[in-house]
Amino acid sequence: MKRISQFISRKLGTRNTPVTFEERHAKLGCIVLRVLPKVMQTILKECMSPTCLQVKYRLHDIRIALKENETSLMEKLPNMDDFTIELCYKILRYENLMLEPSCKWGNAPNHKDIDIADDIQRLLIATNEIIVKKSEDVSEIYYEEFQTNLHAILYRVDTFLRQDTCLNVYNTICRSEIQFSDILQELALLQQVDFTLTMNTTRVAS
Repeated sequence: MKRISQFISRKLGTRNTPVTFEERHAKLGCIVLRVLPKVMQTILKECMSPTCLQVKYRLHDIRIALKENETSLMEKLPNMDDFTIELCYKILRYENLMLEPSCKWGNAPNHKDIDIADDIQRLLIATNEIIVKKSEDVSEIYYEEFQTNLHAILYRVDTFLRQDTCLNVYNTICRSEIQFSDILQELALLQQVDFTLTMNTTRVAS
């Protein structure tokens, strides 16, 4: 565990905690808005190629009920660049692209459970947590604990992917300049990930 922590520290470098709670909230909001969707998209691409997903969609061989905005995103396949966290989760779960986590979908994993599905659950829970979090509740301790837990998840996801994609995306986005007020406004408009999803009853088998 110590070696893993040292490796992550080298990959991420020094992390400076923002001074104000608004800045801390905005930094975490930037992760939810900019980093975690890319992580979920990368996991989805690893489990199913965009071209194969496009074929399934055009054949109406999709098990999930899509919202209007999700239908628009699926129409852009094989381009997944704008896929939301929730849409990636829906496809991974209901297209049976991975085994169900031991805690079952929609629940918080035990700290000992570190399979890829468990970490997907943690990313979804973290997303919802930051969406509903009030800025004044983002203390320095909370901020540091969130970042530490996230780094461990990204390291494990990169191990699953056999590449450095997630940590590199994190570094690139978190080192870029952001407008804190803009991020907080955008975060306020973000909907929580819906764990109570519905199946597509009109699905046509290919």
